[in-house]
Amino acid sequence: MDTSDCELCDIIWTVLAECPCDRSFHVGSFDKALSSTCVRHNAIFKWFRDLPRESDLACDPSNHGRGLSANLCLVRDEFVEGHLGIARVLDPEWIDISVVDRWLKRCTSHHRTGCENPMKIWRTRPAWVVDTETKRLVPGEECDSFIALSYRWGRASKLHIPGGAISTLRKPYALDDPAISSQLAPMVRHAIELTPVIGQRYIWVDSLCIDHSRVAESTRELQRMGAIYANATLTIVAFDGDAQDGFPGLRGISRAKDPDDGRCVAFGEDQFIHDKDPYIGLMVRDRYPYHDRGWTYQEFHMSPRRLVFSGSSLHWLCQNSVWEEHLHDGVEGNKHKNFETDMSEIMRGMPNLRTLGMLIEDYNDCVLAFEEDALPGITGLLTVSSRCFSGGFLCGIPEMLFEAALSWKPKGWCTNLRRRTFSKRPGSSQLHPCYLPSWSWIGWKGPVDIGMDEAGPAHIRNDKIKETIPITTWYACNSPKPSGLGKRRIDNSWFRDRETYKDFERPLPPG
Repeated sequence: MDTSDCELCDIIWTVLAECPCDRSFHVGSFDKALSSTCVRHNAIFKWFRDLPRESDLACDPSNHGRGLSANLCLVRDEFVEGHLGIARVLDPEWIDISVVDRWLKRCTSHHRTGCENPMKIWRTRPAWVVDTETKRLVPGEECDSFIALSYRWGRASKLHIPGGAISTLRKPYALDDPAISSQLAPMVRHAIELTPVIGQRYIWVDSLCIDHSRVAESTRELQRMGAIYANATLTIVAFDGDAQDGFPGLRGISRAKDPDDGRCVAFGEDQFIHDKDPYIGLMVRDRYPYHDRGWTYQEFHMSPRRLVFSGSSLHWLCQNSVWEEHLHDGVEGNKHKNFETDMSEIMRGMPNLRTLGMLIEDYNDCVLAFEEDALPGITGLLTVSSRCFSGGFLCGIPEMLFEAALSWKPKGWCTNLRRRTFSKRPGSSQLHPCYLPSWSWIGWKGPVDIGMDEAGPAHIRNDKIKETIPITTWYACNSPKPSGLGKRRIDNSWFRDRETYKDFERPLPPG
């Protein structure tokens, strides 16, 4: 490890030694740094100065938005005891797929129930899964565990196997038949071949495992998509490209990765690598088209463990850890407060309208091929949330907070919500319930605020407090027709309970 009497080098080593470092350091201008007689840090500052501003740099919030930052990881020198490095230099052509088995074993042994069905979804098995050992479809009930694939169909309009082909696909080694394998998208083929490599046998892929010739069966499978992903041991997630692009960089399975302009940056006898895909970058919506799709939103967030392909490298995202291919085993990636953290509040029984509002805000700006799928596409997450939102949801509106959520509005900056409309898809092919009422946010596309200041945890920096006062009684029925069959009163229990909470004479609840 280098030591020096250079002030800038000392700052760099201080940041590395204190990682994670909460302090910020002022290092002056590029000209000053590069004019120093110390040659150790010159390569770093020159590299930083020459980075393309539009893609590789990000605003540093620790500097009130006035600074720029890039993620650099120090490469570990295996020959230096106690070296501060956490990163390793990757093969420029091939992904190190061997890390996946270690990640999965570490997660199952260390995180235990924390990552094993964290949403407490009932045991669900798909109708069909791919048996990668016999290369055929087998009933899902025959497998103890399975993994799933979450991806974008993209340019291909028809990716599923023709109707009536299930009987053919059940024959041993049917998927090795060129007549069938040629119909599979590259990403599907690669995922099937990858499954045994990472120590698994069964995989579920929507385009292959749903029999679209049987409307009732396919509808049932699509309606429980959320539960299928929640029950998967692991979900392979493709942030890059779509079904036709496949997974580059899998040795013996796919072509080599595209050349990467990333390079090592010298720091005396040590070196840094540029981490282009830190966790927070992976979750930036504008960066990956995957985040724009409505169905993948639920698939991603209901999967307990995700193996993410992004930037031709691997990332592990579970409920407790973030692991990166370029980091050494045991090194945690940066994990900021995210969806899993927020959902844990709902899972603990707290009807946090702010958390629910963030979920709905993100989802409602996603794209759906059929707009009437807006409600089915989030039903899995709403069903989980209904455990603490008493009474469940009516077209996406929580009944216990009905008046508050009914007063939803466009998110502050958004003024162009668009009315969702039904497609020309036959009614027999539509997923139910598929309502698009104008009075609910589900009937409009765009970011919305469902009243996040009404019921949420107190925050020292949040000076907004909202109280909705009910002035009427609301009813729901099974049909919009005047007959009103199945009419029932909506129980807005939150507002009734809120008044009891204000009674300071009441004894505290047990516990």
